[in-house]
Amino acid sequence: MNEQNLDFKKLISDLPESLFEFVNPENPVDKRLMVAEGAIPLTPKDLVQVLFCLIHDNVESIQIVARTSLADIPVQTMSDLLADNSTSPEFLDYMSRDQENEDYIQAILLNSSTTDSTYAHLAQNERSQVNLEIIAQNKQRILRSLEIVEGLSQNPSISRSTLDSVLSFISLYLEKDEKIKKFFDKEEDQPEEVESTQEQEDELEEVEESFFDDVDIPEELLKDYNEEEVTDAIRDNLLNKIRTLTIAEKIKLSIQGNMETRRILVRDSNRLISGAVLKNPRLTDMEIIMISQSKVVDEDILRQISDTRKWTRHYQVKSALVHNPKTPTHISLNFLRHLRHIELKQIMSDRNLPGVINQAAKKIIMEKR
Repeated sequence: MNEQNLDFKKLISDLPESLFEFVNPENPVDKRLMVAEGAIPLTPKDLVQVLFCLIHDNVESIQIVARTSLADIPVQTMSDLLADNSTSPEFLDYMSRDQENEDYIQAILLNSSTTDSTYAHLAQNERSQVNLEIIAQNKQRILRSLEIVEGLSQNPSISRSTLDSVLSFISLYLEKDEKIKKFFDKEEDQPEEVESTQEQEDELEEVEESFFDDVDIPEELLKDYNEEEVTDAIRDNLLNKIRTLTIAEKIKLSIQGNMETRRILVRDSNRLISGAVLKNPRLTDMEIIMISQSKVVDEDILRQISDTRKWTRHYQVKSALVHNPKTPTHISLNFLRHLRHIELKQIMSDRNLPGVINQAAKKIIMEKR
């Protein structure tokens, strides 16, 4: 396991007096070594506290023995301790590092004593989909800790659906932002609301704080420009401003920003930032067509568009996805039969597309003769 930068003196000072005598650094090494071997009559909880302290002893041989004894604690006993809200946050964090036992990690994630920093570590490093889903469903922690959100966005194992659930709740929370609402009020056509359940609304009411509360987006990045107003100078200015933003600012801007900022952020390499653009209620069908045509957006963006009925009901979106060589093959094959004969002929000879797509288009044409 990874070592923590913990103060040994503070660790032992926090122990009850009855346990301090076992870890007192003034005791002879052989006595502390005997304690590290677990050869003392203590309850499992007290033994774990003692061993955890000795893992940070200044004598390496004691550290090694204590670590071995801790690993020998019965699984059920350890699981119960990790689920106990009175277990120290430091020990929970220690057990979360490089721990292969999924049940242990689950107990840590469900323990209210677990710190947000431990959650952030697991958000970035956990590989179990079940445990990643537990992290994503803890809405209070998600909204109050940017580190957890960043961790999830950097985790290669997180599923698109899990990441999308995080984005959906964040976008629901940001709907409360009065600054963006005043821009919506100027529109004749109101944007589609983010779908929410009563459960999500209840969870939203329970949120006491969020790192987004201190994130302020300049109005020039929110207001929409007329197409003829947008000059290269304006685009360069927006791009330079966006480059200076933090991840939190980019996420918020993705969900609330104007068309020009959306064009920039949908290409961001961070999946959470680019995915957040699709949660922007001001996103137009024409933009979805343009994104579907793009060869620089992440495949996840194309997958999400293909899974969203309100977008794929448009012929141009289906056509753009099939013509895009970055679209996953199974998605292109799914939409091929929806295309017109003239487009199928174009696809049949398009050298930029995978051969399986060319052949499938040819087969459909032959079948319709």
